[in-house]
Amino acid sequence: MLWLIDGYNLMHAAGAIDKHAKNGRTFHRKRRRFLDVLAGALGADRAARTTIVFDAKKPPADFPVEGTYQGMSIIFALGDEDADPASNG
Repeated sequence: MLWLIDGYNLMHAAGAIDKHAKNGRTFHRKRRRFLDVLAGALGADRAARTTIVFDAKKPPADFPVEGTYQGMSIIFALGDEDADPASNG
């Protein structure tokens, strides 16, 4: 692994979604579009050595809990939709 990325934090920082984004088709399209852009920016070699982790309350409807997309490893860490220590108090 070359990169370990907190998916939603990077999406927020990149302006791909705002903190009030809701789950649904639009949200899923934005996440997929973000991953497409990220994979393109990384290139095939780096993408193959990158893991993206999304924190989630429940499994996503449009991705497996663990899998690959555009060569990147994608993991949904289930159990808490906001697993960031700084925002948990």
